Amino acid sequence: MSPRENVLKLSFLSSVIAAVVCAPSARAATIAYDDFAYSAGSSPVGQNGGQGFSGAWYQGGFNVGQSAGTVTSGPLTYPPLATTGNEVTIPTSSLLNGIERDLASSISSGTIYVSCLLRPEGTIGQGNGDGFFGVYLHGNQNELFFGNSGAYGTGGCYAVEQRGGYYSVPSSNVPVLGQTEFLVLKAQLSSSDTFTLYADPVPGAAEPSTGVVEQNVNIGTLSSLVIYSGGAFDIGELRVGTTYADVTPIPEPSTLVLLGIGAVSMMAYAWRRRRS
Repeated sequence: MSPRENVLKLSFLSSVIAAVVCAPSARAATIAYDDFAYSAGSSPVGQNGGQGFSGAWYQGGFNVGQSAGTVTSGPLTYPPLATTGNEVTIPTSSLLNGIERDLASSISSGTIYVSCLLRPEGTIGQGNGDGFFGVYLHGNQNELFFGNSGAYGTGGCYAVEQRGGYYSVPSSNVPVLGQTEFLVLKAQLSSSDTFTLYADPVPGAAEPSTGVVEQNVNIGTLSSLVIYSGGAFDIGELRVGTTYADVTPIPEPSTLVLLGIGAVSMMAYAWRRRRS
């Protein structure tokens, strides 16, 4: 085979790699997403980035006394989950701390998924409600919380429950200081809601066959998400989607494509130099 034929062959191979790896993935549209890509040192309150929301973050949530939180540079990471933007650091508080944001469209039926990254800071178990922290779905009938329950005075465990600690169903995962936790909540909304919590599932893999299940809470119509806490923690990558894949994405393959094409091109160039 001539040098020119080898170069053409390698060039063709690089094109095939690009076409295969760049093929679009089959995913439904994301309902809402915020990667907190706001200026470091600012408060998330009043920020209006991301997508799928009707307005900015504001102080909100049941009986909250403050909305403390600071945007910290750099995202939380949980490989291979795709992460961008920044994180929000929320301190320990003797008051209930709440930051709320309304969805662009309320949801009363069907299946949705909500995911986020959480990392405990400070002293686990310290703060209002034994240092609980997480996110709750605000409905017109009830609220469904997932995160660190804080129910046992030592940080509790990651659980799904009615907001306030009722009907708590714990996972086997306990908060570890400085360790990022990936939580995915499956919400099947109907006349009798079912919520399934997956603690630390593998991003990019198939939906787990089992999780911890809560069937005692009906939230009615979901209208907003609330970051709710008494303990210190960081939060990042808040997503809402209609499929499991929507909220557990892995990085787009563009970087891999560039590396692959570069490697093949270099091989072609070296081959041609050796044969010339």
